[in-house]
Amino acid sequence: MKFKKLLLLPLAALLLNGCAIGKKVDKDVANERVSEAIQTQEEMDVDSLFQEAKQDMTESVSQTNLGAETTSKVTNKGTTTLKAKDLLGENPQVVASAKATAKIDKNGQEDSFVSVNENMYYVDGWFYNDYDNKERGNISLAPKSGKGKIKINVGNIDFANKNVLAVFSELSGTAVNFGPVDYSQILLLASITGNVKAREFAGVLTITYNLSKDDLVRFVAAQMAGIDYGDLTSEERELVDAIISEIIAQLEKGYEVRKYVIEVKIAKEGYITKVRVENDVTQTIT
Repeated sequence: MKFKKLLLLPLAALLLNGCAIGKKVDKDVANERVSEAIQTQEEMDVDSLFQEAKQDMTESVSQTNLGAETTSKVTNKGTTTLKAKDLLGENPQVVASAKATAKIDKNGQEDSFVSVNENMYYVDGWFYNDYDNKERGNISLAPKSGKGKIKINVGNIDFANKNVLAVFSELSGTAVNFGPVDYSQILLLASITGNVKAREFAGVLTITYNLSKDDLVRFVAAQMAGIDYGDLTSEERELVDAIISEIIAQLEKGYEVRKYVIEVKIAKEGYITKVRVENDVTQTIT
């Protein structure tokens, strides 16, 4: 199993303390707002921005080959934040941080471990990066292993034409990714699950997707079959499910989903400010 990029699906926002704050929003309206926010994100032309991405992921895969069983477990936990101002002005300033750990265990023994703790800044054409990273086993964060500081003159960056999240993902030069999610996957998962809760308070919309085993299995099966649920009517989805029922039946045997939550927070300006993903999934391959 290849070591996954830290915060690969950096996804969602903290639940509002479990309280039903704000007005309830219909799930179809909420999904449409997410779609619009993703479009805004891709065409982002804003002067200031704050975005946070969190992930708490556990994925286990058990595989039997010639009578021998191998179990691999991947655990990722982390948070990235990025705050920017005057992006369209003469003196853009960006502050970002990444704190994350990732570990792979094979048959109950640690195979690889990495810890990332980085702070980054861009001001007056200079990029600064303070890092304190640790690694063990079959993984390397070179050239940013250990503890150190980096200062690079990158010149004036045209943030009007360059996405600040993509720029900082490139400048970080490690497994850190400030591009907070594969948004297309959020839309696909949103189109599959019916368990959607959305509330709006002070112009901020918070949407929570709670995926069941059936939701995840249908998502994986649809991906394997090259089908996009997002553009299908309910009648068409029933027909598609019937067509890929054999794939679904096989996948159901191998998946255990204890938790799979995606939460997205959209600012009143229309762009995504927070994404959180929390999942605990086991896959068995025989």
